[in-house]
Amino acid sequence: MSYRLEKTQRDRKKKSILKYALLILTMAIVAGLFYGVGQNLLTAYNQQRQETVLAHYGYMEDKLQGNGLVLRSETVVPASASGFFENIVSDGQKVALHTLLGYYLCRGEKTPMRAATTGLFTRQLDGLEEALQDVKLATVGPELFSYRPQHHDPKGEFKAGQSVFKIVNNLQPTRLILQFPLQELNPKIAQNQIVALSIDGQSLGQCTVIDFKKDFKKLVMMVETADFREELLNRRQVEVMLIMNSQSGYLVPEKSLFDRGQEKGIYCTKGEEILFRPVKVLAIKEGTALVEGLQANDMVILKPEKVKL
Repeated sequence: MSYRLEKTQRDRKKKSILKYALLILTMAIVAGLFYGVGQNLLTAYNQQRQETVLAHYGYMEDKLQGNGLVLRSETVVPASASGFFENIVSDGQKVALHTLLGYYLCRGEKTPMRAATTGLFTRQLDGLEEALQDVKLATVGPELFSYRPQHHDPKGEFKAGQSVFKIVNNLQPTRLILQFPLQELNPKIAQNQIVALSIDGQSLGQCTVIDFKKDFKKLVMMVETADFREELLNRRQVEVMLIMNSQSGYLVPEKSLFDRGQEKGIYCTKGEEILFRPVKVLAIKEGTALVEGLQANDMVILKPEKVKL
């Protein structure tokens, strides 16, 4: 092989090696750039996720959960002698004064029984009618909530003096005696305060606080519904929840609040910009603050002390 041919081949090999070297270097640089950008994006995402939170609109409420007794104005009719009662009106039916309700069977005789007042007829008695008539909150003790209903088979025989049926006045609002465990921080309560009432998980709307007291390590309260609640006609012992002092606003972590001079506010992000929004704190509960002054979709900075403007 001639000297010129060898030199040409060597030059080609050098160019080929240089080309591959440049290609590898370029790929390494591009990979490094992508890796750096990816790391920066990941860091920014993690930082954004950890340092900010979306403010959302909601409610903050004080709740009391306990148990209660349903009070009613009830006229109970007892048996004059041993016998059986056959009603001709339906349970829960509204009856007028002197309405024929049925017949009492005693020693072969059939005596008609009529309504002595107007109201709702029911044969479902629990034996607590007398104990819960004209209840005064001042005299209520823990024994009242320990009473146990005593039910009698309506088709069975009644003894003299035993309650046969009752008529409930449905023109008077329903009242309840409630008791709740005392808490370290009980919500503020006042007479004539309007609160929301739920019984056994079912909302009954608003009711009024008639009176309350703290006794025997319990918070005892008497409340009254706006009108007669027919769904409670044959209920006596119930599980209750009162919702009090309900307020609405933006819910944010308490630690996001920041004092800037005389103003209390929150730092929020808007794109790459950081804004200070003055807020009014409505309530704080269990590490969450309810505030006014934010806007929908505000991203709240959780560590305001680290903000550098």
